[in-house]
Amino acid sequence: MFTNFKELEAYVLSHKNKKRIVLANAHDEPALSAVVNAHRRGVVDGTLLGKKDEILALLQEMNEDPAEYEIVDFDGPELDAAKAAVELVRQGKADIPMKGILQTSSFAKAILNRDPRQRPPSCEPVRHFRV
Repeated sequence: MFTNFKELEAYVLSHKNKKRIVLANAHDEPALSAVVNAHRRGVVDGTLLGKKDEILALLQEMNEDPAEYEIVDFDGPELDAAKAAVELVRQGKADIPMKGILQTSSFAKAILNRDPRQRPPSCEPVRHFRV
């Protein structure tokens, strides 16, 4: 097991098992910056779901090539953005949903949806959760 973040990071970087992240409401500098950093390190590919013009402007500020990312133009309610991200994972077009600029409750509602048609096939419903 890992005893610190450096060990986890070394493990991830050494295994070259790149995943596709879909960032819901990606027009959020801190979240987008995290995806860009992980992409630069070769850990993820990114699908950026959100306001395309704002995403492009943020990528330009970060000196990042937009062609390196799949950008899905979306300007709607945040719950719908979260549901769209989860749907991309369900369809196998992404591996990991990530929360951008939206309420945690909206993101959780999309992920914890009880409707089995809206969960990835390998995902079982959460029955009990404790922190």
